[in-house]
Amino acid sequence: MYIKTIFNIFLKFVLIIFISLILFLTIDYFFGKTFVDKYIEGIKDNPIYHKKQRVRHSYYHHTLAPNIDYKKTGWGPKTYRLCTDEWGLKYKCGTKSKKKYTLAIIG
Repeated sequence: MYIKTIFNIFLKFVLIIFISLILFLTIDYFFGKTFVDKYIEGIKDNPIYHKKQRVRHSYYHHTLAPNIDYKKTGWGPKTYRLCTDEWGLKYKCGTKSKKKYTLAIIG
């Protein structure tokens, strides 16, 4: 008798978890789709979206484009200013590289 009551409590617990999970996934799917569609449309209207700051690289997967100065770029909700030199390396904005290097050692 004691095992039967524990089993019933366990089944109720599993049923509550299952129903909660189904409800959560359903609500997440429909509201998430609505918000993502609105967010993507807002990004595509932004002219910054069309600028290419990341470009393909023959050896690496991608790199930064050379000689760019974006006043407002970002990742997720954070925005920042991005400047690169003639090799596509992040550089201090408003200055030009004075030295001509063809080799960089990163260690």
